[in-house]
Amino acid sequence: MKKTVRINLCMPLLLAAFIMVVFSTCHRQSRLNDLRFETLKVDTVYTLRPDSSGNRLKVEVEMQYPVHYADAAVLDSLRRLTLSCISLDSTGCDLQEAMHRLLESKVALFRSKQKSHTEGDDEEDEVSMPGVYEVKQTVKQEILFNEENILCFSVTDKGVTFPVVSGGEVDTTFNWQAVNYTCVNLDDGTRITDKDIFIEDYQSQLTPILLEKLAHFYQLQSPLELEENGFYDLNEIRPNNNFYLTREGITYVYNPSDQLSIPSVGISQAFIPYSEISFLLSPNSIVKRLY
Repeated sequence: MKKTVRINLCMPLLLAAFIMVVFSTCHRQSRLNDLRFETLKVDTVYTLRPDSSGNRLKVEVEMQYPVHYADAAVLDSLRRLTLSCISLDSTGCDLQEAMHRLLESKVALFRSKQKSHTEGDDEEDEVSMPGVYEVKQTVKQEILFNEENILCFSVTDKGVTFPVVSGGEVDTTFNWQAVNYTCVNLDDGTRITDKDIFIEDYQSQLTPILLEKLAHFYQLQSPLELEENGFYDLNEIRPNNNFYLTREGITYVYNPSDQLSIPSVGISQAFIPYSEISFLLSPNSIVKRLY
């Protein structure tokens, strides 16, 4: 297991102070959370055949593991949220073993798919196979926002499959990517959802705004053009709790795996400034501490 130096979040304080001087007319002074993290990395390479001639898998996992917070109960809750968001199960074992279990599970899935593919091939399929393939998969957690007792982080799971060739041109590769976001209320260590932000029955009023922002993201004139540019059914697009917060607003994110659009559309984002949805924020909305 690879292990890097501990990250001390106090280091950006000078930079944050400078930013606040420049933008003091726009925002009140930022208050960073007293959280410290440790960057942990593990990786593995698995080849289907012992002689390294078969399809192979390379996996890398990187996470920001919380190691210090004044409230022990909140720290414990944050750790459990962090582990669950990257599919880590530390039940009955330490963190290192849990990370290696994650690698083993991905190798097992790779082997299962290879076995299923091989057993399903007939002679004609074997002839048409383009050669040996390599799969590279990366799971990476990143801290995005860490102020005012709110923590937001992302977990990106991406991969690429490409042929292994010795000389000559490389064939077309196959890529996939998904980004999932988690926001945590450090007052109690719970995950922040739409219900912590908006009034009741917010969806009917928020959804049209979401559609407008998605159209803006793709530089379209109207949400109606989304269906002409790869989206299936606009009635299926709604707040999905996959969002992150900043001082400026909330950003909803939609992955290809949500099956709202054709895969080539990629990851879609809808950024909504708080100023445009102030009428939808609940009286005790957690985001009101950000502006």
